[in-house]
Formats: sequence, C-alpha cells, structure tokens
Amino acid sequence: MRSSVIEMKLKVLSWNVRGLYEKDKRLAVRSLLRNVRADVICLQETKMEVLGGDVVREIWGGRFVEWSYLPTVGTAGGVLLCWDNSVVVKKDEEVGERGSFLGELGDVAHQWCEPWCVGGDLNMVRWSVEKMGNTRVNRSMWAFSAFTDELNLVDLPLQGGNFTWSNGHHMSRIDRFLVTSGWEEHFSEVVQSCLPRPVSDHWPILLDSGGVRSGPTPFWFKNMWLHSEGFLERVRRWWSTYIVSGTPSCMLAQKLKLLKTYLKLWNKETFSQVEVLKAEVVDILQSLDAQEVSSGLLGVDVAKKEAAK
Repeated sequence: MRSSVIEMKLKVLSWNVRGLYEKDKRLAVRSLLRNVRADVICLQETKMEVLGGDVVREIWGGRFVEWSYLPTVGTAGGVLLCWDNSVVVKKDEEVGERGSFLGELGDVAHQWCEPWCVGGDLNMVRWSVEKMGNTRVNRSMWAFSAFTDELNLVDLPLQGGNFTWSNGHHMSRIDRFLVTSGWEEHFSEVVQSCLPRPVSDHWPILLDSGGVRSGPTPFWFKNMWLHSEGFLERVRRWWSTYIVSGTPSCMLAQKLKLLKTYLKLWNKETFSQVEVLKAEVVDILQSLDAQEVSSGLLGVDVAKKEAAK
C-alpha cells in the first residue's frame, strides 16, 4: 500500500497476533492499541478467512479508520492493515505474489522515490545474536544483511528488548521495521521499540516517529459501562438535568459535552481500581517476559503468565 502522510509524528505498529477469531484476544489487542494510539497498524496471522468492518471497529475503537486485509490460506496466514484516515491517505494498493520477500522488496525500492518503511514478521534474522543460543552467521543472515546494505535501509536499534518471538524454549528477533535513509531524515527522532505482549508468542513492535502528539485526548466509550447496574438510568437522569440554550444542534453538542464530563468522573470513581489492576497485570507480564529472556521460566512461572493473560 502506498500512502500520503500529513506532516506529523507518525506511529506504526506491527504485531503477529496468532489469530483474531477469539473475542478475548481482540479485546486485548484493542486495549493495547488504545494505549499506543498508533496511526497505522499491521496485524499478521489473523487466521480469519473473512474479516469485516465489525471486527475492525471492535479492534480499532475509533471513527477514523480504513482497512485492507488478506484472507488466510488454509488455516494459516491472514493480514489486517488499518490506518487512521484523518492522518494517512491511501494512494494505491497492490498485493504481491508469493515468492521471495527480498526480491519483492527490491522491486518496491526501485519504484518508490519517497521515504518509506517496511515492517512485520519477516521470519529471518540479520545477526547471530538475534537468535538465542546461536553463534554462527548462516547464508540467509548474510543475504539479508547484504540486501539491507544494498538498498541503504536503516535497521533501527530495538528498544525495550532483544527478541520479538519466544515459545518458552527458543527466542529470536524475527519481527522488525526497516526504514529508508529518507524516512530517518524526515523523522529525525524515529525509534523502534518492543511493547509488552498481552497475548501471542510475538511481541508487538512500534515504529514511533518521535515526539508527543498534540491535541486533546480522545474520549472512549467503554463497553463495560453497559454492564454496570443502573448505567442507562443514570445517563437518562444526567441528561434530563442539563439546561442549555441555542439551536437544536448547538444544544445537543453542549449536552453531549456535559455528558462526557460526567462519564469521565463517574468512570474514575467507579472503575479506577480496574485500571490499577490492568497496569499491575501488564507489569507482571513484562517482568515474566524479562525473566524468560534472561533465565527462562519455571513451571509455576508459566502458569502465572497464563493466569495474567
């Protein structure tokens, strides 16, 4: 996909999620995306043959979204690409043929003269240190490194971890972003980082173009509110107490603004402990991931990690 990007601090997220068919997993992905506030996300291994707008909106959560996807082949594969259409404008789209990834990437490099990036589960490593327990540089590593150098691609250091995949016994860095030198010049503060993984055996990776996004924090309606006893009656009661004036559309906007303020305050008073617990779970997962990388996990630690997820 080729895109035009408005001048801003762009965030791109890539993650091999190992399936999106389970609702709990989709909610975990949505929670992560809310925290990251990425402008473009690429989810691999969706394992869904049909992927519609209902699933996209459940994951994305916001209004400004467009998407494209590749269905699974058999029971494997599947890619979902979503972007904030108030930030990124799609110019064209092309689906490559199955074959050599590096060969196809080389074709892209010769067609595009503007800054670009590529990211995802590339299923290959560049250096021996990117595969735990490995000390030899094999032919595929040489080929990958030579190709990267030939195209003058920048392999940004990975912050927040050394590996992006683990099955509990083996670890490697097979997920990454590569950017052109033009991208690095345009986004001079760009960094690549590894995020906590609430689900999947892959860590999400984030390409952050730097800086803090300006503007107000968006308001999110939380589905859990609907399960709170008396919620709808509480909203009706609040709504009936708002006294505003002006045109019908102006009055509606004012009442919605008041309702948003009430909901934020009520949410803080009612569910603040939930946010604390979520933060604690993320801390536990990060701690166990770090332990897995440094010394491995015992049986009790594996059980603790599954319980936290």
